[in-house]
Amino acid sequence: IAEAQQLIEKYPVILSRHFSRRVKAFMKYIKTNVQVLGGRVIDNWWRIEFQKRGSPHLHLVVWIENALSFETPEGIALIDKVVSCHYPSEQEDSELHDLVKKNQRHQHTHTCHKNNSQNCRFAFPRQPCQQTRIVPPSYDEFIRNGGRFCTLKRNSNETYINNYNREILELWNANMDIQPCGNNEAIAFYIAKYVAKSEPTELTGSIAAAIRKIRLEETNISRKLFKICMRILKEREVSAAECAYRLCHLPLRGSSRTTLFLNTRKPEQRYYVLKFQGNQAVGMCSNIFERYEKRPREHPDFDFPNMCLLEFAMRFEADYKKNDEVDENVDP
Repeated sequence: IAEAQQLIEKYPVILSRHFSRRVKAFMKYIKTNVQVLGGRVIDNWWRIEFQKRGSPHLHLVVWIENALSFETPEGIALIDKVVSCHYPSEQEDSELHDLVKKNQRHQHTHTCHKNNSQNCRFAFPRQPCQQTRIVPPSYDEFIRNGGRFCTLKRNSNETYINNYNREILELWNANMDIQPCGNNEAIAFYIAKYVAKSEPTELTGSIAAAIRKIRLEETNISRKLFKICMRILKEREVSAAECAYRLCHLPLRGSSRTTLFLNTRKPEQRYYVLKFQGNQAVGMCSNIFERYEKRPREHPDFDFPNMCLLEFAMRFEADYKKNDEVDENVDP
């Protein structure tokens, strides 16, 4: 472990690029292998997070096509098939035993107890349970269960084992926490707590105090803005891995859904992009408004004459020519 930690600290760029490729390969795998999560992944949203000076880890939400209701016996059976906390003995399954012991066994650290709380904020140890059950959809119950939608079937020797998927654990070979989200409360809790996680409270507090002090200074606005920006950069703690991610332009988030900005200002107030041939500007690039104006008037599948700009932008995108040149400085 010590040698591995030294390599991670010595080669943050290699670490970050390797992790980014692992995430890309993982996303491709769960999309093409429907048996992994019990169905076809039709939507996803993910984000890379760095804890203080730590290494990257992945937060991911996926939607499964025609997923069964988890409040039915068939839904419970699906949960048991996809998510597990089973800790087999060496005699039962030596390979899985070693994987779970290495990656999924929780050990208390100083980060488990915040604000002088005696309870582990990761809800360990977890109570044994004879069968998987759904947590009643009430706010208080979700808080007591750490925002978890269900309680997994768990033996007395598995109270410190985190949720995992066997196939993913064998491929990923690292710690994971897989949670089924079967209602609006569960998915909202997860997104609010993990996906949209902000900077630490002590950091935002120190920045706010600095901003209040700077605002009282008798300098011009641009100077105040410069000081505020520098204070934010000075206060924020960035890991070497996060620096590598940003310098290498590695993706920090991804989604199956895309967004498009429509500049609805008057034509004379819009920005335009120059079109170049070599080093010579030869005009302006086409935009969504020009493509909308040139849409066909007759089509067997689409009612273009009655199609508004918003629907046109949602349904169609420009088919740009691909650049076949390979940039050695960009990960494929």
